Amino acid sequence: MSINVLKSKKIIFFILATLFIYACKSETNTGKETIIKTNSITYDTTLKTGSVIDSIACVSNHSNSYALYLPSYYTIKKKYPCIYFFDPHANGALPIRKYKMLAEKYGFIFIGSNVCKNGMQWQSTNEIVNTLMDDSRNKISIDSNLIYTCGFSGGAKIAASIALFNGGIEGVISCAAGFPNEAEKRIEYKFNYFGICGDLDFNLTDLEMLDAALEQTGFNHQLIHNDGKHAWASSKDFETGLLWLQINAMKEHEIQKKDTLTVALKNDYIIRISDAKKKNDIIQEHDLLLGMIKLLDGLTDVIDYKKAYTSIDKGTNYKRAVIQNTYRQQTELKEQQELAKQCSINDEHWWALRINEMRGRIIRATLREDKQYNQRLLNYLGLIAYLNTSHSLNVGDMTNAIKYLNIFKLTDPENPDCSYLKAVYCAKNNNIEDALAALKEATHLGYSDLKQVIDKQEFQYLRNNEDFKNILMKIKENRVN
Repeated sequence: MSINVLKSKKIIFFILATLFIYACKSETNTGKETIIKTNSITYDTTLKTGSVIDSIACVSNHSNSYALYLPSYYTIKKKYPCIYFFDPHANGALPIRKYKMLAEKYGFIFIGSNVCKNGMQWQSTNEIVNTLMDDSRNKISIDSNLIYTCGFSGGAKIAASIALFNGGIEGVISCAAGFPNEAEKRIEYKFNYFGICGDLDFNLTDLEMLDAALEQTGFNHQLIHNDGKHAWASSKDFETGLLWLQINAMKEHEIQKKDTLTVALKNDYIIRISDAKKKNDIIQEHDLLLGMIKLLDGLTDVIDYKKAYTSIDKGTNYKRAVIQNTYRQQTELKEQQELAKQCSINDEHWWALRINEMRGRIIRATLREDKQYNQRLLNYLGLIAYLNTSHSLNVGDMTNAIKYLNIFKLTDPENPDCSYLKAVYCAKNNNIEDALAALKEATHLGYSDLKQVIDKQEFQYLRNNEDFKNILMKIKENRVN
């Protein structure tokens, strides 16, 4: 996740200037494998279908692994579309378990990296991704023309990076984050882009600005909103994205025309447009109508929706809303900058008063947009506190670490990362009892990054502690649930 909002804004403007010159789109099982050779490629026939495989080691590098879901009717005699998932904590099975029924419903292969995560340099990430993709395509019957990527937060940036820099990706579903910072330097390929973001997500403004930039270039794109915070998309929203990608593949003649998909997406659009109208969200209503018309015109009757779109687009209410939203975006970016600056300047007492005041603004706000705006700023402060805490702990600045940790706790007390960082802080101070208590609290709140806990140097002396062993078991359960 990027916290440099000035750089994010610069990237958006860079995209506007450079997308016009985009090139067109290019194109752990450890047991003995039974293999079948098809079209000069060797496929593994021992892979279980209809259930999630948590870890498959790559042949060329056993430290690189991925989770896998094959539809129950999978056969090597047929090619299947495939989505590669990227979780910011490298929990490859998490999104697969969340969406596996959709893989079954629409005939997709789902693969999730167990290694790519937040904080890695692109060169390292790219090597891992290339190895993962090569290994999976040599074991599994994947349609090379229907390869997609999907990610959440930092994982969304990885998903976009693969499509932007490597090519060969038909489309991207991006949850709660946009393009990576590297997009400022180079963008080489074009693809279909579907964004999903919560109205309370601190990355909403970046995604809105990216969506506007893509619209200016004729890029195939759609951004949908939900009522949530910074999180993986709901199954409902993800299914919308999956339908959207398939309709684009139909229009690009990558798959056969399926009227059932068209009807399903049209009905989905109708429901979302109706919901936006009920919320008086005229911008979202406008953008959904436009997306529906662009994608479905020629496949189904959209005459009434064209009329509705034209009426909104030419109306003063929509134009006024766009002006107000642009002002809100600029103000929000400035407030984010100020929060980041103030976080390093002021003490905990100052922040306790400020956070209380921020919560008061949320409670007192009468307009939905104002409530969301203020909640996003509070959530952004939580992100800043989290990043500053992590950095202070990494460099051994314990004074600032506890300061930022307390700000994080005031801002987002139910966040499992806050309890995890407290455990690291306590362990660094040789406070075993409090470290274990904090880890237990983290697992109770849903903490699931097993590898991070196992590899953390501060926890090495706890390896033989029975409570610590039980905590690891609970984290494993969280990874599955």
